[in-house]
Amino acid sequence: MECNHPNDGSLLTQYMLNLLNEEDRCRFEEHLMNCESCRLALLKANPELAAIGAHKERIVQALHKEGISFESLRKEL
Repeated sequence: MECNHPNDGSLLTQYMLNLLNEEDRCRFEEHLMNCESCRLALLKANPELAAIGAHKERIVQALHKEGISFESLRKEL
């Protein structure tokens, strides 16, 4: 089963990283209610997100050493 939402991957990533504004977050949560594909993707990604959260400081420092800012990554998402 695939999601037919045009921005499902991008929105899912932004949702998981808590980057959506309130209106977009609410709209995407409505989408999740009706989209099994996105719900399963969200459930599957939770362990990875927990690992990222646990090592956030080291990740940010490593990105900074490479000249990559979180703001620039946010724009690409």
